[in-house]
Amino acid sequence: MTASTDTTTDPKALFNEVREYIVHAKGLVEQNKYIELEGLGGMVEKLCTHIQQLPVGEATKYGEELDQLVVELNDLQREFAQRRDQLKDEITSANTHKKAARAYKQSESMHVPSTVTDLPPEGDDNGQQE
Repeated sequence: MTASTDTTTDPKALFNEVREYIVHAKGLVEQNKYIELEGLGGMVEKLCTHIQQLPVGEATKYGEELDQLVVELNDLQREFAQRRDQLKDEITSANTHKKAARAYKQSESMHVPSTVTDLPPEGDDNGQQE
């Protein structure tokens, strides 16, 4: 999903755009799909810029909504971190399995007899006395 080229300055519409983007990104994380967040920062910046340009009395009306948006962005970041850690664990596990399979395969190629037949019988010291 890419940032909208809409030139709206209505904070409510901008909040909705950002939230839709976040919901879409979360859905992609859940589906283990590639996510492009290139436009998210620009969308948030646009929203904040427009709110800053409002008269103070009007801008303060958006305080709680901005706080909620921060919570939603932090949740998205947490989901990304969890997915990253999950992928890291999967890669580590796959590498461990691959190393074990390689070691097993290598040990099979190094034939080690299961019985020792070339030792002298017990008690036979080949005529040597201590």
